[in-house]
Amino acid sequence: MKYKKDPFVFEARTEIGLLIRERRKKLNLTQSEVSKALNMRHAQISIIESGKENYTIDKLIELCSYLDIKINLHYIPEHLQIRIRKKK
Repeated sequence: MKYKKDPFVFEARTEIGLLIRERRKKLNLTQSEVSKALNMRHAQISIIESGKENYTIDKLIELCSYLDIKINLHYIPEHLQIRIRKKK
């Protein structure tokens, strides 16, 4: 399965990206400041915030930790649970 084209995965990445962008702006940080602090490319931050990049869990944890975003890795939205059950 190609996750890039999966609408459920894209929706989740988009929601996470928006959360990251909102938190960064609330902290009055630029994408450049975040990228320098985390040793990432500026473009990579932009792509993550837009939901276009399929990033690793390591990058997600690092970014959320830097922005002081609490993440719950146990949560799976109901519509994804139904989709996962259908695949079994």
